[in-house]
Amino acid sequence: MKKFYLIGEELSSLRKNEKLSIKELSEKSGLSETHLERIETDRYPLRVKELLTLLYCMGYELSLIHISEPTRLRRI
Repeated sequence: MKKFYLIGEELSSLRKNEKLSIKELSEKSGLSETHLERIETDRYPLRVKELLTLLYCMGYELSLIHISEPTRLRRI
């Protein structure tokens, strides 16, 4: 059985490292606190746009090269 990467746990860890509460991240991102809690517990699917918004609100800036890098080797 394959193990899937749990993005919600990673987002929760990043948020805590940045010392942001769910309420603060909710205010910055425009996503509801309930929605964020569901994402962090992997009970709600996360859209790429939401992921990028959350990362940006926590001070991370990703370019398209960062997003496409994992797929690059498969194309070569």
